Amino acid sequence: MKSPLAKKALIKKNWTKWSNRSSTTSQGSVWSTIRRKRYLKNTRGLHFQVEFRVIWKNLAFLINSFRLEQCMKDKLFNKSKNKIVIAKDFTGNEYRRNLTNFRFRASAYGVLIENKRILLKRHPSISKLDLPGGGIEMDETIPKGLMREFQEETGLIVKPDELICVEDSFFTSGEEDAHGILIFYIVKQVGGRLEKKCHEADEIGFYDLDVLNKNNIHYSCWNVIERMKNYVGILRQ
Repeated sequence: MKSPLAKKALIKKNWTKWSNRSSTTSQGSVWSTIRRKRYLKNTRGLHFQVEFRVIWKNLAFLINSFRLEQCMKDKLFNKSKNKIVIAKDFTGNEYRRNLTNFRFRASAYGVLIENKRILLKRHPSISKLDLPGGGIEMDETIPKGLMREFQEETGLIVKPDELICVEDSFFTSGEEDAHGILIFYIVKQVGGRLEKKCHEADEIGFYDLDVLNKNNIHYSCWNVIERMKNYVGILRQ
């Protein structure tokens, strides 16, 4: 049995122990409160940043959607101006035509050189020589349109090799007017046999470039013929 002194010492020890624990718990709760306030303060800024990014992202999406909608409203073709232009027919005669009646027309022509001579056709409607080729259909690519036209007019199967140039002209035929885009290629023969196959050519053959001039060459391809003259002249040197 413990003495009164021993009991008193034990009570004092337990009291000190519980007092220290209570003090520690109190201090811990204070620090927990401080940490919680700091966390809330930091996370408020983080939450604001996240919300701002979300708002900005949605705003950018709306702006891009508006721009896309405006682009979709833009037409692919501009309305033709009420303006008078000078257009030529097959023979080179000039006419004053209203631009509102014009449409774009793409055509491709091939230059086939053999033994430093060039392949040309003579159109039945005119007395001048012209390059084989013609209009490109809506469902054709430029090379396919050129290959088809070349074979229809000459019987030869060719393959586009090198782009020479692209030109344009205002053209009229009867009641139809066109802003023509003329594409010229050097071509290589890969098959077929030279023969007149359609009504668009009275004669087909190879001509020496030296005999060609503005009097016997159609105006639409004269610039290309001049280029070929210079090209073949360089080869002869």
